[in-house]
Amino acid sequence: MILTGFIDESEFADYFLLADLFVLPSKKEGFGIVFIEAMAYGLPVICGNADGSIDAICNGELGKAVNADDPAELEDAITGYLDEPLTAAARRRI
Repeated sequence: MILTGFIDESEFADYFLLADLFVLPSKKEGFGIVFIEAMAYGLPVICGNADGSIDAICNGELGKAVNADDPAELEDAITGYLDEPLTAAARRRI
């Protein structure tokens, strides 16, 4: 895991393309445009299930929603995705 801190908007694509998964288990996110951006780069996404994030992933059809207060559920979701590495072919299907 790499915690980058601030990233200039011009570098977003590079970081999304380096990632295997996008995780933001928020409890106070609005609509969640960042999830749509991640999916546009072919990333699977994990979000919180108690805010606007759920709308961005179409109630679970496009990503995984978890209880942000349940570390075990979050860990299971992350390891579930990372157990099968993201391939270029899989990235295109997302």
